[in-house]
Parts: sequence; structure tokens; C-alpha cells
Amino acid sequence: MTRARSAALRSRNFEMGGRRTSARLESPLWQAFDEICADHGVNRAGLARMIDARRVSGTGLTSALRIFLLSYYRAAARKETRSPTDEAFLDLIAALDHVGPSGEKPSVSPEKP
Repeated sequence: MTRARSAALRSRNFEMGGRRTSARLESPLWQAFDEICADHGVNRAGLARMIDARRVSGTGLTSALRIFLLSYYRAAARKETRSPTDEAFLDLIAALDHVGPSGEKPSVSPEKP
């Protein structure tokens, strides 16, 4: 079973701070990531760098990407991420400041005062 799971993972390489790094996600998660990039007019590396810059020390890039994807689609389900200019999109990235390596505070919501 482990072999089947790892076969479903796809690696993507990014340049972060002058270094090359990679993240491994399942194909449907990469598709979702690409859809978000297209909707918000940012390329894959740019969005990964934004997420990377906000992640808490000790949280891996792949985990941060997964947390962002989950948070994005939760917010979208509540109709909080409607347009590329909506601040809610950037608020979701900024919310990664509050998500630790073990996923504390997983409910990242771009609530407005």
C-alpha cells in the first residue's frame, strides 16, 4: 500500500531564497494549487514563495502548502475568496503565521473586523 501512495505523489521544484527546494503533493492537490494560481494571477513558484515566507519555523513546505490549500477551499466554501483582488486571498497566506508544525489552529479564516 505504501508503494501505491508514493506513486501518486508528484514533486515540483521551486527556487526559494536562492536555493532550490521541492514539495511533493498528490496530482489533485497540484491541480488545485494551479487553479488558485490562475484565479489569482500568480505563478506556482510565486505562490509557493508567499506561503514559504509566512510559514512557522518547523513546518515543512509541503505541510504549509497542504494547510494553505485546505484553508483556501474552506474559505471558498464559505464564499470568502471571490476575486483575485480580494484581500481574503492574502489573509489566508498571512494566517500561516499562526499554524504551527503540528497544525495548531487549523481553522484559518480571513475574518474581517
